[in-house]
Amino acid sequence: MPPFGSRSLRLLLPAVAAVVVLAFAGSAGAHKPVPLSPPEIGASPVVGVPLGVAPGSYFCDPACTYTTYEFFRCAASTNNVACVIVRPAGSNPFYTPTEDDIGFSLAAMVRQWTYDCNIKNEDCRDSAYEVMTKATAPVKEDAPPVPVKIATTTLADATAGIRYSQSLSLSSGKPPFTWTLAGGSLGPGLSLNTSGLISGTPTLAGTFNFTVRATGARKQSDSKQLTLVVKLQLAPATLPNPVAGAAYNQPLTVVAGGTPPYSWAVTGGVLPEGLTLSSTGLLSGVPERAGPSTFMVEITDARGARGVFVWTLVVTWRQLTVSPASLPPGQSGQPYRQVLRADGGTPPYRFLLVSDRPLPEGLTIRHDGVLAGTPTEPAGNYTFTIVFADATDAPGSVTYTLTLAAAEPVLRTLALRTATVGKSYRAKLAMAGGRNPVRFTRVSGRLPAGLRLMRSGVVTGTPKSTGTFRFKVSARDATGVSTRRLYSLTVKPRR
Repeated sequence: MPPFGSRSLRLLLPAVAAVVVLAFAGSAGAHKPVPLSPPEIGASPVVGVPLGVAPGSYFCDPACTYTTYEFFRCAASTNNVACVIVRPAGSNPFYTPTEDDIGFSLAAMVRQWTYDCNIKNEDCRDSAYEVMTKATAPVKEDAPPVPVKIATTTLADATAGIRYSQSLSLSSGKPPFTWTLAGGSLGPGLSLNTSGLISGTPTLAGTFNFTVRATGARKQSDSKQLTLVVKLQLAPATLPNPVAGAAYNQPLTVVAGGTPPYSWAVTGGVLPEGLTLSSTGLLSGVPERAGPSTFMVEITDARGARGVFVWTLVVTWRQLTVSPASLPPGQSGQPYRQVLRADGGTPPYRFLLVSDRPLPEGLTIRHDGVLAGTPTEPAGNYTFTIVFADATDAPGSVTYTLTLAAAEPVLRTLALRTATVGKSYRAKLAMAGGRNPVRFTRVSGRLPAGLRLMRSGVVTGTPKSTGTFRFKVSARDATGVSTRRLYSLTVKPRR
């Protein structure tokens, strides 16, 4: 207890009937003691409220003004308990009982405090007074303690060189709680604070076993053994994806947590075909085909510490291109040839037509990329897709639209047969190319009398005179394309 003077004040609180005795030792018979009326403790005690009477000073003797006291009640925060607190009037309490001091039952409480009392009047030294207080408040029996129970069973993995923070938790217990490390080691760079937070930046990879203890307000505690795995930190964190047919060269390194030298080995899964991992951590080679590959790598450092990592590499195809970007137009009925050239992959290249988008009739695509033939389709736009691949089977495709123009109309009839005067005559002018319908007209010269040229290209009638007649004919198709030819028709006399 803190000092308060040269005399002592003793408070004795026995079972049930609480008695507060103020005893001042000194010279006898100087003054007659002045008795103090003991206040009653109410049925509903409240912390910090006076004992049933107004706050005030109670004097042990009119001359002893330095020994005035105030009486207050106190109670445990969670229990219905009454007691008496004595303190110098107008000052702060020089002693505050704790829950452990008061206990859970006034009937079971036997506690003794001794205080120093500064009495300046020597006539008061032999004064002795008793203040009796009666405990009338209900008393609770001791409640069973709430056990402390740690809820955390597992910890998230840590990575060397990267900040780590993990809070431990409780499922029961009475606060405040204090956490301590009861055994083992968290590993270099990590610590546990009293609030149950594991934090820090680990510097060494490995598996660390340790025991933590949580202690509650009533000294109850629980312990739990935990395991923390600190992984190596590697670089790069993710691997770049390789390209089929292209050289790949990627070193793997340990950034933090291990002790060199390191040994690397593939212990599970499959590397992409064409790639290998050296014992020093170099992943290299030329991947042959596209596709995903998942593999497991085990790393061992100079201390024998091991780390296992799993990666997935996705090998992609090269981006193939083809030229020309578009096809030159063709003409229906006329020969057509165009060479396609691929690039960006590994030669040789193979070309193939997509079956659901055919070429115009009369054209074909060869495996070497030659598009050739004589299209027989009428004039129009024809769209088709050609696929191709390189030596590694990297695929490519191109969609073309080929425009076919109508063939120029050509009058295939080169000469007309001889006619006879007075006899019926008929001759048909033949035409190749052009788009139907085709219209024939005479643009110059003249026909023999009695003959005429029909729009369908038929020369018909009965000639009336002999001679040789010259005339020019024009043939125009549906697209407006025309052709002309000069004809000569001889009419002989009738025998």
